[in-house]
Amino acid sequence: ATNNNNNNNNNNEGGSESFLVGAAVVAEDSQESMIIQTLSEVASLVVASLEPISQSQDEDGEKHKGHVALPIMSDSLLLDSVGATGGTSSDLGATLAGLMHHSPVLRHQHVANALCRVATPQAPDLIARMAANCPTISPCLVRGCLDAYQSACAVSTTNSQVHNHPILSTATTAVRAVAHLSTRESARIV
Repeated sequence: ATNNNNNNNNNNEGGSESFLVGAAVVAEDSQESMIIQTLSEVASLVVASLEPISQSQDEDGEKHKGHVALPIMSDSLLLDSVGATGGTSSDLGATLAGLMHHSPVLRHQHVANALCRVATPQAPDLIARMAANCPTISPCLVRGCLDAYQSACAVSTTNSQVHNHPILSTATTAVRAVAHLSTRESARIV
């Protein structure tokens, strides 16, 4: 009977070990999935931001620039990352900073431009986190924010300026967030 109890205890320990290993694999798969989804979303936003702003014609035949805002999917990680404190999820901020470090094909200026043009509430925080992780890229991030701001201001019709207001606000907030990182960054931006 003692051997059976020992065997049962060994089986239970083996079961809990396999459960922990299974949980670790699931967590690893979840992190890998988040990284892949973030890279995919950021890359598609950058590609969309590099395309020229479409022009439309009204009834009089006048050409007007279209909306500068970039569309975002409703299940986007960029929309789900607002934490209880109002800041971004630390996982998304760290993931984005890491992706930018290891993806030289993505330029910081273009990513900042795309994030500002998406105009999610957490975009300024994401841009500030990228600047905090690598202070030397701050000028590139500010340049991207300014490009988005200028694109939104360049829209000629008053109707589309109303739609582009979140872009102006996001770009302004992002530049201020980068400037508040340190007195050196503030001096560079001013």
